[in-house]
Amino acid sequence: MNKQIICFLVFIMTFSSNLFAQALKKQGGRYEFKGREYQLNPYQDAPPKGKFGFVMEEGLEKNLSNYPQRLNLKKLQTPVKDQGSRGSCAYFSAVALAESAIKSYQGDVVNISEEYLIKLGKGLFGRFAGDDGSVAYYNLYDLKEGFGLEKDFPYQFNWFKRGLPCQSYDEKSPETPDACFSHFAPSEEEQEKAINFDGLEIVPLQPSAENIAAWMGTYNHSIVVGLPVNKNGWNGETGYAYHNERLRRECQTNKDICGGHSIVLTGYNLRSKTFTFKNSWGKDWGRSGYGTLSFSYINNYLQGNPIAAYLTEKINLPQNHNSAINAPKFENLKYSVNTEDENYLTLNLYGNISNKLGHIITISSTMTYREPGDSDFDQLIPVNPKYKKRYGKFLSDSFNFNFMREKELDFGQEPLQLSIPYALIGRRILNNKELALRLSFYYFSDTKGQVKVLNQFIPL
Repeated sequence: MNKQIICFLVFIMTFSSNLFAQALKKQGGRYEFKGREYQLNPYQDAPPKGKFGFVMEEGLEKNLSNYPQRLNLKKLQTPVKDQGSRGSCAYFSAVALAESAIKSYQGDVVNISEEYLIKLGKGLFGRFAGDDGSVAYYNLYDLKEGFGLEKDFPYQFNWFKRGLPCQSYDEKSPETPDACFSHFAPSEEEQEKAINFDGLEIVPLQPSAENIAAWMGTYNHSIVVGLPVNKNGWNGETGYAYHNERLRRECQTNKDICGGHSIVLTGYNLRSKTFTFKNSWGKDWGRSGYGTLSFSYINNYLQGNPIAAYLTEKINLPQNHNSAINAPKFENLKYSVNTEDENYLTLNLYGNISNKLGHIITISSTMTYREPGDSDFDQLIPVNPKYKKRYGKFLSDSFNFNFMREKELDFGQEPLQLSIPYALIGRRILNNKELALRLSFYYFSDTKGQVKVLNQFIPL
C-alpha cells in the first residue's frame, strides 16, 4: 500500500479513535440473548455513507468476478469465545484476528488471553482506562508488545458484583477507579511471561465492502470491523444481522437497545453480497457463534477502517501453550437452611474452594418454585428493578470470589451466608407452591462462557 495512503489512514483512525475514546465515557446499550446480557460500546449515530464504490488497495483487481465467488476462512479460526457481560468485544475481535494469523501462518491453535491484553492496554498503557470499551486497532498494536496465554491469565467478568473489589462502586460513575476496568496492570513478572509477537503486521484498509472482499480473496485474511448494533437487527437464533434507517431512528430515541460492536469477517459470498462473521457471544449464538451480514451494512454503516493482520515470522510458543485449564476444586461442602429468622431465608455454606488460576467463582442461592404436579423447580421469581443490583434479575443472593490474588476460599468454620428477604418473595408466589433454593457454583471461561460446577435444589 502507498505510504502516503497509510499515513492518511492512520491519521483518520487516530482522529476517529480519539472521538470514540471520548464516547466511551458512557456505556452503550445491552444485547440480550437466552437470558444473558452483553454490554455494547456507546452508540454513535451517523447517517448512511452511501456506496463507497470500488475503492481498492493498490495492487488489487477491481473486477470482483476475477475473485473466488465464495470464500470460507472458518478453517483458519480458533474456537468461538464468549465476552460475557463486559463491553470487551474489541479485545475479543483483536485476539481472534491474531489467533487466526498464527493458525494461518504456522498451524498452531493458540488461546490468547483477553484478560492480559486488557490489563496491558488499560492498566499499563492507560488506553481507554475508564470503562470496558476499546478499539481493536490499538489492541492489535498492544498485542505486539507480547501476549499472555489464557491458561495463565483466565478471563474475568466485571468486578462490580458482590464479593469483588469494586462492589461498592457504580460502573457508570466517573469517580469509579480505573482499576475496576483494567483489573490492574500486569506485574513485571507477568510481563516477563509474555510471548514475543513482533512478527504481527497490522494493515488498515480502505472502508468498502468490495475492497474487504478483494483483500480477503487475494490474501485469505480475516478482517476486523466495527459496526453499530440495534438489538432488534441481530437475530441470535439465525445469526443474521442487519441495520437500516428504521433501526437507526430507533437508536436515536432509545440508546438502551443500541451500541457499537466489533467482529471478525471470516468469509464472503459475492453472488448474495454477504459476509460471514465470527462473533464473541458464545457458541450458541447464531450458527455455532457465527453470523451473516450484507455488503450494504458495511458500506452504509461501517465505523472506522477495516483491519487486517498477518504474520511475517514464526511465533515461539511454549510446549504447554494449549494445556487444559484446571477447574476449581470444591471440598467438604455442607449446607444448612435457617428458616427461623422472620425477615430472611438464609443458606449457610461450609467448605473449601481452591483454584491455582485467576478465575472468579460465583456462588448463588436462587429462590425457585414449582406448581402442584410439576416435577422440576423451574420457576424463578422476578425482582423489582430497584432491588436488581443486590438480588439479581430473579430473586437470588450471590457471592463472588476472585482467585487472582488468593488461591483458596475457606468457609469451614465461619459459614458463607446467602440471604433472601421474605418481603421480596410475595404471598402470591407462596400460595400453594412448593419452594426450593437452587444452590449453584460456577466460573467463567472465555471459550465456554458460564461453566456450572454444581447445580443442586434444596426443597424448603
